[in-house]
Amino acid sequence: MNDSFARWGAAMVKLRWFVLIFWIILIPIAGGLGASKASSVLKGGGFFSPGSESDKAAAILASDFNAAANNNALIVFHSNKLTVDDSAFQQSVTDTTTRVQGVDGVSSIASYYKTHDNGLLSADKHTTLMVVTLKGTEDDASKKVPKLHDQLPHDNADIVAYVTGAPAINHALESTIEEDLTRSERFTIPIIVILLLLVFRTVISAAIPLVLGASSVVTAMALIYLIGSHKDLSIFALSTASMIGLGLGIDFSLIVVSRFREELAAGRDTKSAVAMTLATAGRSITYSGLTVILGMLVLTLMFNLILVRSMSFAIMLVAMTALLAGLTLLPALLGILGRRIDWLPVLPRPKVSRPGHAGFWYRLSHAIMRHPWVWLLVSLALLLALAIPVKDIKLYGATPQVLPDTNEAVVGYNLLSSAFGANTLTPIQLVVETSATKDGVWQTSTLDAIGKLQDAIKTDPRVQSVSSVLTLAPDTPHDQLHSTITGNQNLAGAVTQYVNGDGTTAVINVVPKTDQFHTDHQQLVRDLRSTIVPGVTEMHPFTVQIGGQAANFVDLRDTIYDRFPFLVAAVLGLTFLLLMMFFQSLALPLKAILMNLASIMATYGVLVLVFVHGIGIQVYGVDAIGALSVVTPVILFVILFGLSTDYEVFMLSRVKEFYHHTGNNEEAVATGLETTARVITAAGLILIGTFGSFSLARVISLKETGLGLAVGVLLDSTIVRIIMVPATMRLMGNANWYMPGWLKKIVPELREGPAEEFAPAGVPALAAAGAPAPLPPSYPGQPAFAGVGAPPPPPVNMPAPGGGRRVPPQLPQGATIGLLHTTGASVGANVIRLPRSRPFRIGRAKESELRLFDARISRQHALID
Repeated sequence: MNDSFARWGAAMVKLRWFVLIFWIILIPIAGGLGASKASSVLKGGGFFSPGSESDKAAAILASDFNAAANNNALIVFHSNKLTVDDSAFQQSVTDTTTRVQGVDGVSSIASYYKTHDNGLLSADKHTTLMVVTLKGTEDDASKKVPKLHDQLPHDNADIVAYVTGAPAINHALESTIEEDLTRSERFTIPIIVILLLLVFRTVISAAIPLVLGASSVVTAMALIYLIGSHKDLSIFALSTASMIGLGLGIDFSLIVVSRFREELAAGRDTKSAVAMTLATAGRSITYSGLTVILGMLVLTLMFNLILVRSMSFAIMLVAMTALLAGLTLLPALLGILGRRIDWLPVLPRPKVSRPGHAGFWYRLSHAIMRHPWVWLLVSLALLLALAIPVKDIKLYGATPQVLPDTNEAVVGYNLLSSAFGANTLTPIQLVVETSATKDGVWQTSTLDAIGKLQDAIKTDPRVQSVSSVLTLAPDTPHDQLHSTITGNQNLAGAVTQYVNGDGTTAVINVVPKTDQFHTDHQQLVRDLRSTIVPGVTEMHPFTVQIGGQAANFVDLRDTIYDRFPFLVAAVLGLTFLLLMMFFQSLALPLKAILMNLASIMATYGVLVLVFVHGIGIQVYGVDAIGALSVVTPVILFVILFGLSTDYEVFMLSRVKEFYHHTGNNEEAVATGLETTARVITAAGLILIGTFGSFSLARVISLKETGLGLAVGVLLDSTIVRIIMVPATMRLMGNANWYMPGWLKKIVPELREGPAEEFAPAGVPALAAAGAPAPLPPSYPGQPAFAGVGAPPPPPVNMPAPGGGRRVPPQLPQGATIGLLHTTGASVGANVIRLPRSRPFRIGRAKESELRLFDARISRQHALID
């Protein structure tokens, strides 16, 4: 076979034991030294946009105020009986302060009993807050949380204490995701095993996809560990790699193993069956894998965001390892097993369709193509109905609500929210920098400007309260404020949250009436930046940075979705170019892209119904947040587009194969669907089980991704592949294969398989460009039709891919009855014995190979009983 993929497959069979030994050595090393430690180098958080205004404000708050949210753990103390004025309450808090101060990595502690700051005390005095500033990075702070938890009081039944804040939430996120992966695997593996046994019906063939999926995930996890040891990667990379790696590994192996079994059934020996499998199915998974890899590469390079980059990088790595295993380990295993792949049957093999009786998928496709407009319009109407809720989409960023309500960090956060007010913990923070080297904030002109700005903000109906250094002594003249505050012990302790140590930077806290993900809250951030602050002329000499969690989310969302159209354009462009080279067609890539977009929009709509509107959310035992994670739509788009392209290439490559052989568009579509629909449906079912199991995760963002992938695969493998593809290809007819001649000269063709697959042995392949195929060598004597003695039908010009005309080759010399053999060039088997005692099929088996040299008759229909 003059084909690079076929030669690669043959080489893998020849080197099969060396390849197997390589993977046997690699997997334990990768698992023991890398994969098992991957979680230790991954980090929580990452919900910020580097270099944005909110990021600059956070850096100033961290350096000048020790008030960076990512490094401040909050310990909340609460008692239903006692108040902060009771000695038992005070003793418990001060004892905890002493113990926490001794924890390595604690920089400072602020509590009500140290600072007498009423901001650390609830209105009813039953709850107080301790702010513990931790040294190091965001990840360093989250690792200190267990030690802080160990210092909490446990000897007073009247007082409860919880560790919360960003470090505690990040730590809880890391541990919960790891637990979710373990829980998901317990559910996923048994489901996948059952589905694989139902599809393949033998233990050996069903085990191969599991081996491939596990190998690709373990190898990718090891790479994630190596890279995460040197660069910041989010903990979400762990769950993403596990979910997508298992799915891709099983998907790839299902396609390859199914084709291999088909080639064995056609009579090929093991080596040629592997070679032909790699030349066809192997090529399909390669293009599919490259689509995912290139899409994720674009995503990684386009977004300098830790969260997005970590997830896209993990998917890119696991797609690479799945493809590597699919092109090396998988053909090696097939070469070793050969026909033993059908050992240990657990279910009887499905019945083969009788000659002249088409299968279910063949009949269904013809039924669809008899009324293509009806089927297409109904399918589009269904996808459109599912997509309509997208108009209500809302997004969220870092929030404790993604975690279970029983988690300690969430319990503490909810307790603080109820005691202090939900938005008090997430104020908008205005960082005002003066140009002075010392005490610039205390100058009368600066305090006057802060007062003007504070008054302007208070008048906004979206604002609940505003606090600054001026609110500590509201009746004090500005020129006396510094001396008044420094002379009061209580005020001197509280001022540190509003003015830094050298007096050059001030902070104004704005508490909106709505939560941080509400439209009014986010619009207030934009208005502060664009109109409110610039509208106060007294503030013009100063630099004002708008920060806080809402501002951070606005910057993160804007960074992602300002570039999202460019990501979509890049993915669509790469997919169109790849499919155009593969199919040598303009219509098929365009059709594939439009249908992929329709199914993805429908998937988004389903997610909005569940997680925004709360329809069906009760199944998960959680409350709807009312929004989707800010990264979910982006990640789903690239993954689902890659998986959809995988199915498109796999299905239409078979259609192309039959069309090259018959020139009949409808028959090619029906036969292509008959040979691929079972595999596509099985692959979709297994992926739905794999992804659906992740919707059982306790982290809501993982639920979103798992459900989104499951719904997307369901829609694509049923409505799109089974209904819309046959309907649209029937409507477009031979235009499916149209490509201008000038473009064919420019665009290289990526063939699906070796040329021999498209023509009988001894006959050159039909010209893909539409030129007449050269005739086979002439034979002596009068030609006959397969030994029947009838003359061949006259040549009929048939349409060829590219819009040209194609002439079928003439018939070779016939054969005699008894022992059916050829007197000219071989048509398949040199001699076919016709037994008298039992029925016998002349068809695609090695010992009875016969092809009818009429371009209108495909091998599928050239079966004689």
